[in-house]
Amino acid sequence: MDIKIEKAKLEDLNAIMEMGNNTRDFFTADGEDLFWPKDVVATAIASDDAIVLVAKDNNKVVGFIMGGISVSFKKITLENIFVNHDYRKKGIGAKLCKEIVSQAHKKGCIYICALTNKVNKFCEKVGFFRGDKFTWYSYPYNKIDD
Repeated sequence: MDIKIEKAKLEDLNAIMEMGNNTRDFFTADGEDLFWPKDVVATAIASDDAIVLVAKDNNKVVGFIMGGISVSFKKITLENIFVNHDYRKKGIGAKLCKEIVSQAHKKGCIYICALTNKVNKFCEKVGFFRGDKFTWYSYPYNKIDD
């Protein structure tokens, strides 16, 4: 197995969407399984204010990580990380994290955060430290009036 971590391209979009839409790992507070809309992920792939990376095994996308950059706050917020079940426990998630941290630093980020809905030993294993408990509120994008 020769896993390569690289910047996502639009040709990787369908694989990312399939993984994101077919997992309960992105369960939301309102009880819906909801991954990002396809146009949002496509914009992130093409944008300078986001980093989207994929893990590939012989050109097959087997995982991804995405983060949004706030230039003003010199921060990246990790939004999603996912590795196909058959490829877990092989260090791929750690490689994705290491590379997004490196790329974020090159873009001027000095703060990196990840939000999870539970204690996540993976985050601690790859170098994040756990903050205090808090409540996260979100406003559903489909309820915003035009």
